[in-house]
Amino acid sequence: MSIANDTDQEIPVTECKLNSIDYKVRRSQDVDENVIGFDIPFEITPEELIENSGEPTESREDSYSAVLSYKKEEGNMKYTETVGISDGGIDYVWLTIIYN
Repeated sequence: MSIANDTDQEIPVTECKLNSIDYKVRRSQDVDENVIGFDIPFEITPEELIENSGEPTESREDSYSAVLSYKKEEGNMKYTETVGISDGGIDYVWLTIIYN
């Protein structure tokens, strides 16, 4: 996991934004397999996310933001990414990974 300071000033780490997550699985003592890795573009609109990632599996709007979900199945893994976007950009990203 990495964080970023998107201001021109020094700020405490607790005020920085999550920038990327890298999830690795250790298959042996010598090899790490990168299962999931991504960078999060915080200043993005729902339209830009759809342009970049395709039509979501599900979408809805609540009183706070547009919520787009992308679901994917590969082998014995089910993966869901849910993104909440308001006028200011991404508010949250939820990842769910289920292994059968």
